[in-house]
Amino acid sequence: MINKLEVSSTAQMPEDKFWELVEMAHWPCDYNKMKIKYLKAMDRDECKRFRHTFSKAYCLLDSVATKLEDLPCGDDSYGDLLHHIIGLGRELFYDYCNDPSMIKALADSYGYKESYSYCIPYDSDYSDDGQYSLKAIIRNTKKSIEEIKKFRKMDIGDHWNQDNWKNLEPIGEEIDKINNLMVQFLKDPTESGLKELIKQKNFVNKASKKIEKFFHDNYLELPRKFTEGNGFSTALITNAVADAENVLEFIKG
Repeated sequence: MINKLEVSSTAQMPEDKFWELVEMAHWPCDYNKMKIKYLKAMDRDECKRFRHTFSKAYCLLDSVATKLEDLPCGDDSYGDLLHHIIGLGRELFYDYCNDPSMIKALADSYGYKESYSYCIPYDSDYSDDGQYSLKAIIRNTKKSIEEIKKFRKMDIGDHWNQDNWKNLEPIGEEIDKINNLMVQFLKDPTESGLKELIKQKNFVNKASKKIEKFFHDNYLELPRKFTEGNGFSTALITNAVADAENVLEFIKG
C-alpha cells in the first residue's frame, strides 16, 4: 500500500503542507488565478521546496504508470495526465497510485486537463518585472502597439492615414480603437489605469474576434505578409485584457 512520499530532504516541502497547498487549487481551475494565489501563499524559497515535493509525487506516480501498457499518451499528454492526478489532491492521488487501472481509465477517457503544473510559480514570477507586474504589462502593451504599427505600415506604407486603409480596411476601426486603448493606458500605467483598461474587456474581446475571423476568412486573398505567422489578434486579447486583470489581482496584495 502506497500512502506517503517519503519526504526526507530539507530542500523538499513537508508532505502535509504540500498537499494542503495542492488542495487549495480545487483543480481543475484557472491557471493564472491559481498561480497568483500561490505567489501570495508561498515565498520564493517555499515555492522551490513545493516544486521539489511535486517532483517527488510525480516520480512516485510515474513508477506506477510506466508499468501500464497501451496508454494513449504522447510525452506531453502523459505529463499532463500525471500532473492532473497530483492536482486532484492527496486522497485521489494515492487512490491512483494503488489502483493503476484508474490511471488507464482516466487516460483512455481523456478525462484530464492540461496542466496543473502551470499553476506553480517559477522563480521569475517573483521578480519585480515578472509576469504579474506592472512593468510586464507596460512592456507587453508597448510590444502590441509596435505590432499595430507594423501592420499599418505593411498595409499602406510609411504615410499612414486612418481614412485610407487598403487590405485591412474592414478591421481598421477595431485596430484603431484597441491601439488608442493601449496608448491611453501607457499615459496612466497605474492601478487606476489597469481598471480603465479592464472596463474595455468586452469590446476588446469582440474586436479581437472580428480581427481573427477576418484573417481566417481572407487568408487566401490577403498578401502573404499579413498571414504568415499572424498572432496579431491573440496578442491583443492577452496583452490588453487578460494580463491587465491578472496584474490587478496580483498587486492588490
